[in-house]
Amino acid sequence: MAIKIVVDTSVFISALIVSKGSSRELIRRCLKGEYQPLMGNTLFLEYESVMQREEIISKCSLTKTEIYTLLASFINVSQWISIYLLLMAT
Repeated sequence: MAIKIVVDTSVFISALIVSKGSSRELIRRCLKGEYQPLMGNTLFLEYESVMQREEIISKCSLTKTEIYTLLASFINVSQWISIYLLLMAT
């Protein structure tokens, strides 16, 4: 059973920008099923908002299409939960 984690927006964005680093490795491990990322509406909207910023896109070696493909892949391996459920679990 994979360890459940919440990937902060700054970690996801760092994984887009820095090709070799702990953030990229964490996302890679999520995609491989080693970790189970938890996702909610607010976090997803924050990911989308920040990754569309021109200063982020200009620092990223991926194309816009590749960025959205990565996000879609990440969402596909994420468990969607509400914040209420996350708070109740702690």
